[in-house]
Amino acid sequence: MKMMLVLLFACIQHPEPQDAGPMVQLEKQNGQQFYMDVFEYPNQKGDLPKAELDFTTAVELCTSVGKRLCTMEEWKIGCGSTQFTYGENYEHGRCYTNQQNEQGHTSLMHGRTAQIASGQSKECQSPNGLFDMNGNLEEWVSDDWRGMKGNLAGGAWYTHWRYADCTARYSREPDYRLAIDRPTDSAGVRCCWSDWEPTEADIQQDANEQRQPTKIEGAYVSSNEIEIDSGIWMDQYEYPNQKGALPQVSVDWFEADKLCKENGKELCSVTIWEKACLGKENTLYPYGNRHQPTFCNDESTTLLPSGESSNCTTSTNLFDLTGNAWEWTSSDLTVSELQHDSTVPIKEIRGGSFVSDSLKAQCRPTVGYPLVSADMTMNSLGFRCCRVEKEKPSATAMQNITHLCPSDMRPYSTGCIDRYEYPNRKNTLPVHSVTLSSAQEACTNLGKHLCKDSEWTDACTGSGTRRWSYGNEFSSTTCHHAAQLHQGGAKPSGSFEDCQTPEGISDMTGNLWEWSNSGLLRGGNWNFSEGMGQCLSTAKPAAHIHNDEIGFRCCATIKESTLLLSVP
Repeated sequence: MKMMLVLLFACIQHPEPQDAGPMVQLEKQNGQQFYMDVFEYPNQKGDLPKAELDFTTAVELCTSVGKRLCTMEEWKIGCGSTQFTYGENYEHGRCYTNQQNEQGHTSLMHGRTAQIASGQSKECQSPNGLFDMNGNLEEWVSDDWRGMKGNLAGGAWYTHWRYADCTARYSREPDYRLAIDRPTDSAGVRCCWSDWEPTEADIQQDANEQRQPTKIEGAYVSSNEIEIDSGIWMDQYEYPNQKGALPQVSVDWFEADKLCKENGKELCSVTIWEKACLGKENTLYPYGNRHQPTFCNDESTTLLPSGESSNCTTSTNLFDLTGNAWEWTSSDLTVSELQHDSTVPIKEIRGGSFVSDSLKAQCRPTVGYPLVSADMTMNSLGFRCCRVEKEKPSATAMQNITHLCPSDMRPYSTGCIDRYEYPNRKNTLPVHSVTLSSAQEACTNLGKHLCKDSEWTDACTGSGTRRWSYGNEFSSTTCHHAAQLHQGGAKPSGSFEDCQTPEGISDMTGNLWEWSNSGLLRGGNWNFSEGMGQCLSTAKPAAHIHNDEIGFRCCATIKESTLLLSVP
């Protein structure tokens, strides 16, 4: 009898699974208790945590050891009440973050992970004794943020320290792309256990807190508008267009569209928005080409009243186009691969938010996925209105060029460019897995050169008139850039007949990323990659990187072309 009591007491003291690694007991605000793994799965100090998980696999791994996924609310409790596990201020080297991703972008990783053993960062420990909650691997949690069942938290080994924290703020940003049914290279999991099962309300708890709308003081001011072009006006501030008022956020696209139309205006198109932000000087930021950390409300922690960032203004006196709040646009970019509901369109957004870094809070995005399902509400997403008497149509016509090129090349404004990816032959599989130096050497041997960024972009955009090689309206079927991760690969050049510029240059969108002479990759690849295959899409891997998603094409100056034409 005495032995039975001892065993019963032990079970009461340690109800959590005992054979799947150490756990810590934690408590929610409502008094419910739960347990969380000390390390990332498999929850063993010194073991390499498992990566490349999709949501379902993460659930299955936890279930296999008698546990479950943590909710986002529980994950944040485990991480601690400060921005980082160790306090409010960032300390370099405490956690495994900010490491160089030699592949150049997450869409190019595909199993090339670089996480370290659990507990190796000895000082990356929360007050609750949990390791690696900032960095190493992003961790799957149960969440209801985007109409999906899960989300990622904590950042990974390559994540910028501003985003690898306990707030999980980065994965709450509207441009954060996540598909729960596709493996994420940098995603792992840590498991929880409780003698109660989380309800839908538990899973939604943290997301609902983040969706709370701002309280708007005062009515919309229609008269605060700037004429940015003949017949086109833009509101000077984010809605309600008042200096000193907090921008209206946490409204979906339909509500934003309605509010503008009720005032005789409309949401700005991407074309108008970018034109206003870039200005006549065509600068990266409203105020110039060099990021100034104190000018706009980016890389910060909170939304500010409109106009408070007095230096965040264009030459035409438009405020807060970058930072503060992302802004809905009228432009549609519905892609079935990104829809959580096939009946809800996807809309483009612009400008970044107070959370965004200097690469995302720019006038014209070259990184990330700045588009959102029209039914989403987020507390860093607002809008501003435009009034358009007559919008000039975007030009997509062929450039008027007179210089001659070899028959296997096509002209652009200052030279010639190969029609196809190297070896520049139709119906031939393009060469991939080449380093930057190998690409440069191959072009030189042909009497050409590896395209400069300006040459490649000029040829793809038609001197700035196109967003994709084929035009200004996205299509997921025109080019080879929407393949599934493990079902893709390059196609023979010219396989997608309509995937060409009006000048006849093929596959500049998708198929293979293409090296430029500066070491940037251009144009995206077959795997629905960074920037969705836009002409301005870039990634920057290390120069020695070579894989089956990277190729190149060659360019020739007019002088080089003349020499090539003179050869019999």
